[in-house]
Amino acid sequence: MKGDNVAERAKWLAKVRDNEGYMAQCLPSEKDGPQILECHSPILNLLEKYPIIGRLEQDLFEAVLGTSVRREETRTSGLYECAFYFDA
Repeated sequence: MKGDNVAERAKWLAKVRDNEGYMAQCLPSEKDGPQILECHSPILNLLEKYPIIGRLEQDLFEAVLGTSVRREETRTSGLYECAFYFDA
């Protein structure tokens, strides 16, 4: 884990997840706070079969970032997005 604060750790985590195939990016947001947005999940078939994996991902993000995380998954017309919102 790299970074002295939440924002730095979020950028690092987004880069790691992007390298793992999640098409992740760390975005600032004035409305909901900063977020890590993932536009693909290489484990989507597992998420569909075992929904607990989504909660485990959220727990992982909370442990790495050191703050509370809210996970929101969106599926529209076959497209998948997952946003992880947190306080910086």
